[in-house]
Amino acid sequence: MNLTWNDKEKLLQKKLREEVEIPEIVTEKTQKAFTMIKNGRIVQTKAPKAPYGWMKTTMKAAGCTAAVLGVGFIVCVTNPVMAKNLPLVGGIFAELQDKVSFFGEFADKAIPLTSEADGGNAGVGNAEADGSNADISNTEADNSAAHAGNDTTGSSTDSGKNSTDADGSSNAAGTADSDGDSVYTKTSDGLTITFSEVYANEQAIYLTMKAESEEPFPETMLDTNNELGIERPVISTIFTKNYSFMNNGQSEVDAQYDLANPEGVFLDDHTYTCILRIDLKNDTLDRTEYNQKYDELTQEIITSLGLTEEEFHNLDAYSEEGDALLSKFNDEILSQSGSLKSYIKQIPIPEDFTLKLNFEEFLGKKKNPETWDSGYTDEELAAMTDEEWREVMNQMPEEYSKHPNEHEHYWFNGPWNFEIPIHVDTSQTVVQEINETNENGIGLKSVVKTPYELTVYDMYEEGADSDTFLVALDANGNKLPYNESNADCDNFTIQDRDISTVDIYILDYMQYMDELKGEERYNNNENKPEEEKWSTLLEANAKYHKTLHF
Repeated sequence: MNLTWNDKEKLLQKKLREEVEIPEIVTEKTQKAFTMIKNGRIVQTKAPKAPYGWMKTTMKAAGCTAAVLGVGFIVCVTNPVMAKNLPLVGGIFAELQDKVSFFGEFADKAIPLTSEADGGNAGVGNAEADGSNADISNTEADNSAAHAGNDTTGSSTDSGKNSTDADGSSNAAGTADSDGDSVYTKTSDGLTITFSEVYANEQAIYLTMKAESEEPFPETMLDTNNELGIERPVISTIFTKNYSFMNNGQSEVDAQYDLANPEGVFLDDHTYTCILRIDLKNDTLDRTEYNQKYDELTQEIITSLGLTEEEFHNLDAYSEEGDALLSKFNDEILSQSGSLKSYIKQIPIPEDFTLKLNFEEFLGKKKNPETWDSGYTDEELAAMTDEEWREVMNQMPEEYSKHPNEHEHYWFNGPWNFEIPIHVDTSQTVVQEINETNENGIGLKSVVKTPYELTVYDMYEEGADSDTFLVALDANGNKLPYNESNADCDNFTIQDRDISTVDIYILDYMQYMDELKGEERYNNNENKPEEEKWSTLLEANAKYHKTLHF
């Protein structure tokens, strides 16, 4: 049987109880890893004692988290975000599309969400006609000041209400009721959330979202650990998803839980706008047979360790024996489970359907979080025995170990419930079917290119070592960035790269992390001599390599 959500979460959560102030981007990615575990997308790993050492194994479970966090961490900065006078509804894609990791021309493809007599449709009229290009306020410089510690004296929107133009017409997506809510605008706990535009292809759904707080948002930590170097507030949203074509869209029990880190900016102290990416392809995979085979493999590995299932679930991750057994289990499941991917089936995605989004929580990281002081330095904690370290960690007050907690976070509680009509654009998706493996039993099933992303589907024969890591290089031999809104290492953002030629490398995970990666190797390869190009190093060590042309 698979480890349960509680079992898996418990192992990872132990390391979140450390006194060490883990950079928030790591914490947020780890929370995303919890979500992926719950959704069955990754396997559990051990929780080592040494401060920061846990990142290596957690990253190993979470895939491209390791690549995203490979260089640099989040920093708290005081310079303001360069805010814009964005429209309340409509036009958010136009303003944010070059400020997200998966950037590209969304504005000319997006459909504005407008309220219709039938309860809400994705309108196809131009944005100006439906009022979506209305200004957010009459002030200029004042309201373009950034949130994140600066004084902003410009006027702000009234929480729970939709601003109006001079002629009194509403800017909201949909007709507001007496409470200020509408089909695409919902209010709870002093926070109003509005969805205004949508674009979808077979891989992902992209939604523009605006969150307006009745009270000013607290000062929020900014994440600069991204390819674009843009200061993005550390914001998370917790929600469930239901697709109308799956289980008739009726079963709340079957709703898929998700934790997303939207990519966006604060407009002022009261207003946050972002683009939310939802992984449609992953959400529509039938893992029934895969889960059965995975259960069987898990039981085989547990038995090979000389343990019963009960003994395995009760292992002490901090004891020397427990740590060793969990490490062995993790290594075995990662290396053997790759071939099971063939049992995952794609559920057909219709051209038009409805997506139910039920938001439970909107969460922000405080700019200056308070962390528990154990009285020991990082070095002293690292030098402790497992027993000593655990004794210290057990002294941490529960109020610090919770996620979220008032010392580190601020949050709003829902629900904010939406039904979003989705139209899938298939016209700009290119699929290359490959279906080959090499002498190592490792290869590629297919590669899918959309206007914004490149997704690689690897393939493993039974018995092949699948404890691997994916790297993709553009036509200049430079690293394609990983999608920061996707925690898998198989999804790359195209951005403004030349992808007429793409090289895909499948590498041993630990060798890549310990020897092959490095910021100095990623870029400017077109100007390096052949022996210094990153592709030369990857080619010499790859378990599989494929060159593709688009």
